[in-house]
Amino acid sequence: MSSKTIFISSFVVLLLIAGVVAFAQTQTLSGWAWSDNVGWISFSGPLYSVAVNSGTGEFSGYAWSDNIGWISFNAADVGGCPSGSCAPNLNMATGVVTGWARACAGTNNGNCTGGSRTDGWDGWISLRGASPDYGVIVDGSTFGGWAWGSAIIGWISFNSAPVTGGGPEGGGSGWGVSWGGFAGAIPLVASCSGSPDPVEVNQTTTWSALVSGGQMPYSYSWSGDASGTTVNVSAIYTTPGTKTANIAVTDGAGATSNATCDIKVAPKPTRREVIP
Repeated sequence: MSSKTIFISSFVVLLLIAGVVAFAQTQTLSGWAWSDNVGWISFSGPLYSVAVNSGTGEFSGYAWSDNIGWISFNAADVGGCPSGSCAPNLNMATGVVTGWARACAGTNNGNCTGGSRTDGWDGWISLRGASPDYGVIVDGSTFGGWAWGSAIIGWISFNSAPVTGGGPEGGGSGWGVSWGGFAGAIPLVASCSGSPDPVEVNQTTTWSALVSGGQMPYSYSWSGDASGTTVNVSAIYTTPGTKTANIAVTDGAGATSNATCDIKVAPKPTRREVIP
């Protein structure tokens, strides 16, 4: 076998390996979302699908609505979004979805190219917003939360809910959007902090737990110089010195993570009486 043949064969093998890795990281969504204005939105079908790269969190592909047609989740189609980061993305540590999708019927050409239509509808769908506070979120393999598609589409629910007949395909107990889940379990990691630091005696300290990964919901248990079972707990110390708090976090799958943090408690400054 010639060296050229060996090189070509090796190159083909590398391409196949790269393709397998890319396929393993790309997971297709399934199921249905619901809008009171436009009805069912399907995330996979014989000729289309929406997928998430479980390594980067990037979305791609198209969803379908019988009433408004294709809805693009491709970064190339949402580059001129109204605000913020345009490309739809799933934060692999928090499960928070950000960015925009777009109903292609809101563009002049009807295929997510060209400018917006001139009749007031541009097809934009916001996956997260602050006023009011809303957004799409992923918990394990299940999507939840809401997106907003202006007055035309309105609120889009990604939540699973019981529906007579199990949704448009029937035969189930509910509907919703799901995927294969994160690529490998994201480890549960807890940390904590106290504020203010330092603090004076007889003043209030707030201990806060910070959590990433794992599976929601989380439960909390404070010990040491703090006590309580909520994410934030308060304490008042009557003596100066270093105060140490321990937090134990347990996630919905039973995994635990522990962290320790401390603050300095300072004595109140002594007031000196000024004699005129």
